Amino acid sequence: MYGKRFIKQLQENKMKRVLFVGAGRRVSLGEWFQRSGYTVFSYELNKQVPISSIATIIVGLKWNDPLIEKDIINVVKKHKIDLVLPLQDAAIPICAKVKTILQNCTILTSDETVGRICFDKLLFELYMTQRFCDIYPLATLQYPKIYKPRLGYGSRGLFVVNDFYEESKVKEKISNRQYVIQQQIIGNEYSVDAYFSKEKLMIDCVPRQRLRVGDGEVISSLTEDNSSLYQTTKRVGETLGLKGPACFQYILTEDKIYMIEINARFGGGVILSFQAGFDIIRLIDCEYFGKNVSYIPNLWKKNLLMERVNREYFYET
Repeated sequence: MYGKRFIKQLQENKMKRVLFVGAGRRVSLGEWFQRSGYTVFSYELNKQVPISSIATIIVGLKWNDPLIEKDIINVVKKHKIDLVLPLQDAAIPICAKVKTILQNCTILTSDETVGRICFDKLLFELYMTQRFCDIYPLATLQYPKIYKPRLGYGSRGLFVVNDFYEESKVKEKISNRQYVIQQQIIGNEYSVDAYFSKEKLMIDCVPRQRLRVGDGEVISSLTEDNSSLYQTTKRVGETLGLKGPACFQYILTEDKIYMIEINARFGGGVILSFQAGFDIIRLIDCEYFGKNVSYIPNLWKKNLLMERVNREYFYET
């Protein structure tokens, strides 16, 4: 049941409209936006996706369709969308292009060049080795090594080679330009949810340890007060020129921090950071919609644990 405040806003037609681009299973994120006074739309390939339980689904085009930018522009105009948020890496450069055309809608994403650096792991590797080589796990002659699809996401297509013989067999089948190769680092995995202002300055971030992961998505996670991750995220993110929400992936050993990748969008486990008190939606409302919002960094709850459970959705096809 919707609350009285929600119904009043709806009746007065004051609710802002947000368009997720590629939400898929991000139902909890949609619910947070609803509670914050947004009507949720989602741009998907079909209607058989869990986000349909709370959002109006707009059936759209594939990422590589040459007409996708024009299609998203038409959707924004038709449905009077106020805010557009890409929720998949491949959608970020697309939305960045749309941002240069649409003037009366907030397309909350980093610039196209920044989006491509984060999406394309080879470009990210080049960027990191030129500017932050001390924290990037560039492959050496040592084993094991991790091969990651250049344009992949999550853990899909990732594999490990343990010796020269395995690697020689791999290289017979693939092109090096299809993959990036990182040194396999054994340590604790962390994600850091961050928000960068219009001026590309970090407002705040929440480090959280990834205790259990399945198919690239965090299942169990714990917020942690970690000044090293805070400072590294700020330094790299501001140098890169991120804008809006972002999610940084790290591995920490006993004596070193390694940055694995950056997602220039909301991370899959950002709900934990929301629940801890990092209200990114309020920050968006303040910066882009003129709401008077005060926010004090680093007051979010430390040592807050999130455990995810499975939930089923059914569709008649």
